[in-house]
Amino acid sequence: MKDYMKLESQMNQILMLGRQVGFFVIVGLQRPDADTLGKARDQFQTRVSLGKMKPNGLNMLFPDANPDEFVNLSKDMKGWGYIQMSPNQPRAFFSPEVPKNFKIKTYFNNLADKVPSVESEDLSTEVVSDVSEKESIN
Repeated sequence: MKDYMKLESQMNQILMLGRQVGFFVIVGLQRPDADTLGKARDQFQTRVSLGKMKPNGLNMLFPDANPDEFVNLSKDMKGWGYIQMSPNQPRAFFSPEVPKNFKIKTYFNNLADKVPSVESEDLSTEVVSDVSEKESIN
């Protein structure tokens, strides 16, 4: 028990002082209640839950929020969860599953190739001609 209390004290210091120097702690838990995290639970500025949670689980992770105000997430839809960035209220978010062979640089390079390049002079000419056409119709 003495070792646990020492570890808890050190974790609290890291959580409180670490943000000032850009040091952040990421913790994954099955049961994020005060018994597991102690006083440190209140020091986590960003909290994320994945999947559908029961009201008591929501209350453990987001103790200041009203579980009745949470969006009802479907058990069948993967990738949904809740996020809270202190001091805001928790909100639902979606995180799509990304395939293992997905190459983000290739995706964005291909996307850029599909967008037509528009010169500023060409754009102004198109706008003027578009306005002229509309005026002649009316």
